[in-house]
Amino acid sequence: MKRVPFPVPNNHADYELDSCPDRIGVRFDRPPAAGRYVTFKVTVILAEPLEAGQGLAVFSPFGFTPPQLRTPTAAGFVTVSGPAGVELKLTHYLVGKVKRERGMIAWPVNSGLKRGARLVFTFGDRSRGGPGSRVSLVAHQGLLVAAYRLRTPDEAAPPLLAKSPRIGVRPDRGALVRGFVTPVLAAGEEGRLQLVAEDRFGNRVADFRGEVRLRGVENLAGLPEKVAFKAADRGRRELSFRPRRPGCFTPVIVSARADHLAGPVEVTERPPEYRLYFGELHAHTELSQDGAGSLDEFYTFARDAAGLDFAAATDHQLPVAGMPGYASHASGLPNTSHARYPDRWRATAEAARRYHRPGRFVTFLGFEFNTSGNAGHRNLYFKGDEAEIIEAPSWPLPERFLQSWAGRRRDIMVVPHHPAICFSAGVYTSYRGLEIGVVDERIQPLVEIYSKHGTSEYFNNPRPLRGQAVGHFVQDMLEAGAHFGLVGGSDGHQANPGSSLEEPGWFRTLQYRSGLAAVWARELTREALWEAFFARRVYATTYPRVILRFQINDLFMGAAGTADYPRRIRIFVASPVLVNYLEVIKNGRVIFMTPEQGQNHPIPPEVEGELEFLDETPSDRAEDYYYLRLTLHGSERVWSSPVWVANK
Repeated sequence: MKRVPFPVPNNHADYELDSCPDRIGVRFDRPPAAGRYVTFKVTVILAEPLEAGQGLAVFSPFGFTPPQLRTPTAAGFVTVSGPAGVELKLTHYLVGKVKRERGMIAWPVNSGLKRGARLVFTFGDRSRGGPGSRVSLVAHQGLLVAAYRLRTPDEAAPPLLAKSPRIGVRPDRGALVRGFVTPVLAAGEEGRLQLVAEDRFGNRVADFRGEVRLRGVENLAGLPEKVAFKAADRGRRELSFRPRRPGCFTPVIVSARADHLAGPVEVTERPPEYRLYFGELHAHTELSQDGAGSLDEFYTFARDAAGLDFAAATDHQLPVAGMPGYASHASGLPNTSHARYPDRWRATAEAARRYHRPGRFVTFLGFEFNTSGNAGHRNLYFKGDEAEIIEAPSWPLPERFLQSWAGRRRDIMVVPHHPAICFSAGVYTSYRGLEIGVVDERIQPLVEIYSKHGTSEYFNNPRPLRGQAVGHFVQDMLEAGAHFGLVGGSDGHQANPGSSLEEPGWFRTLQYRSGLAAVWARELTREALWEAFFARRVYATTYPRVILRFQINDLFMGAAGTADYPRRIRIFVASPVLVNYLEVIKNGRVIFMTPEQGQNHPIPPEVEGELEFLDETPSDRAEDYYYLRLTLHGSERVWSSPVWVANK
């Protein structure tokens, strides 16, 4: 065995590989399209003998139906065949008692296999009535079909066979044209409307041809009534416009499949002090052991398919298979880490540098720092293009190691996520979740309140995490005196940040659609966004691109200061989705709610627009915190960052 380069499309990663030249091929019964059912055969022709007691493992591609042996009539049923006269036993890939869900191992039972022997794994075998194997919902250019030789029955981390192939997944048929518009600008300034053709799973459909109509654009000069997509557009059009007058406008995209609201657009009379930007700060590629998709796919999707303003790839800095309590081990990728393989980190930094375009699309260099078990998942971000990466020295990790390392830097930001998750079903009252105070808030200004895992606001909320640690939610931390802004993200593992995909797929803890981070910044640059992060001028959304402002007297969301009673609570909301109700939370309790009757305010005829409430009830605390929660149609939610008000 020797270390050889492994060709990952569009980046420079390398792995520990098995140089045995076994020939491996993949054949589908039909072209694999996102979300469709297929049968595919993986054929391995042995270049070296496989002795009795040794095994050959093959993994289903990431995002496909997990293979299974129990029910022939169910999706994902797998069989194996080999040379005549050789009995083969097919098993799941187990590491101890943990099943690597996508791996299957063929074991010769009564004799070994000679050089030149052919083994055929059939995934999604339909011969006994099953529907096949469902293809990944996310389109990819190069999904790995991982294959390994197990030279001993209990080998837990064999090197990847060097000729493990890759397959492509194309988008599904049909297209919805979705629009992303500059949300806040002054009358006469230039804005952009991006139109993207996507399939039902949020994949960009590059071969879309057709025409859409635009409604509600009379006050947005430069936008036509009809927009045609040609072959050269590759499923994406970008249009410029200039608003004629102040107001709130919502372009409507009318296509054959469905209408879509691209907006809203708030047009001000004068240039605004802060502009609104949407982005994704937490998602993974195949450089995480439990992910798929290249860095190029990641940033191209964020910019050209999701219409984001900023993004950061946050791959794991260490092999997740080594984390106590983490049981997915499902990707079939080698057991590697950024710190041990510096080419991976260099590729991450180079991609962030290459896609960074101030004023158009901003990237941040970052990684996910995983501490002991589930008690400390945080992402680390850097202001510049280059940075060192750290690796956990041992398990369990001394939790103050991160503080001592990061606290010496001036260019770093730490953001915790899913603080109360347990990664297993149930409710835990004595579980040790993430401790927010371990890291100083001077370098930890934000918390991810929502992701595809669920909502971390409070225990038993409408989108619960899979396994909940009581006492470790955002409201618990606020009650303990923590100061942080609130952002949304995805924690997606398929290089599709900001995707509109609503169906969760097979990854059992990623149950919901992606969230987004909204930022009020002076301009679209790293420096301006960085300043806004640390000022906590941010809010979180479960995906809808709502325009939201929230302030107490003159204190804008994220600020801390003083304010006399009565305290004037001012809100502005413009949403592309129907707002069901709005709640103002003070010190963990709802003090105002509309459209329901409150104690000292009238019921407005509509929730959207400008609203104002008065808080006339002092508390006995030294400091109060307030934040806003919107509940939209379809159980979507938006959270402002808190405002902290000291009592005199």
